Amino acid sequence: MFEIQRLRYLNREPISVDVSYFPLALGERLVQEDLATRDIFVILENDLGHALTHADVQIDAISADEQLARQLRTAEAAPLLRIERLTHAGEQPIDFEYLYYRGDAFQYRLRIERLAAAHP
Repeated sequence: MFEIQRLRYLNREPISVDVSYFPLALGERLVQEDLATRDIFVILENDLGHALTHADVQIDAISADEQLARQLRTAEAAPLLRIERLTHAGEQPIDFEYLYYRGDAFQYRLRIERLAAAHP
């Protein structure tokens, strides 16, 4: 496996730490790209020809450990949003990642449609 870590900023403030794992050959290819300005999924699909088909996602809340607190410039034990994602190309897993977001820098919004109940 090949690990790629990225620290993302918004308005010069760190908002997330992304820790991604790829098959070795793919990771070695990805680190040759400009990952500071280009999205990894765009590179995977457009440059490397991997058609991404689906992802399994889990979202939870955790407390920042010492390293994450330092990277995100927040207090140790501060609330973080953690997203665990396994992305596939076809049926093949291609990218496993943990995304850690500062609790004060991220909102998750959903629109949930309610279907009318069918009556007999």
